[in-house]
Amino acid sequence: MPCKASGDHYFWDTAKEKKFLEQLDEYLACSGGKHPPKATLELWAAQFSAEFGGVQALGKTLYQKKEMMKKIYRGWKALQKQTGLGYDPSTDRVTCSDEAWQSFIGVTRRGLDVLEQVHAKLMNFFMMT
Repeated sequence: MPCKASGDHYFWDTAKEKKFLEQLDEYLACSGGKHPPKATLELWAAQFSAEFGGVQALGKTLYQKKEMMKKIYRGWKALQKQTGLGYDPSTDRVTCSDEAWQSFIGVTRRGLDVLEQVHAKLMNFFMMT
C-alpha cells in the first residue's frame, strides 16, 4: 500500500511501522536507551522517503510517530494493569477473564463496537512486533 501525504501527515502501514520500530529498537540498544537526536531522525527520514513513495518525510514526522506509538503502548500497559487484559500471540487475540469482559463491554452493542475497534488497533500494533 503506497504511503500518501497530506501536508505533514503521512499514512503508515504495518510494514513501515515495523521497520521504524526495528530501527528505533536497534538505536536504543546501541545508545544505552537514549532516544535519537533530531539529526538522526532527519537522516532516517531521508532514508524513509522511498517508503513514502518518494515523498520526503521529515524528522518531525518520525518523532511524532514515535510519540504516538509510545502513547498506544502506555495505554495498552495501563489496560493490562487495570483489567488483566493480555495478548495471546498463538491465537492473535486479546485475552481476559469472562467477568472482566462483561464488566468492560457491558451489555450494549455500542460497547461491542468500541471493543472491536480497540481490538483491531491493538492487533495492528502487535503485528509489528
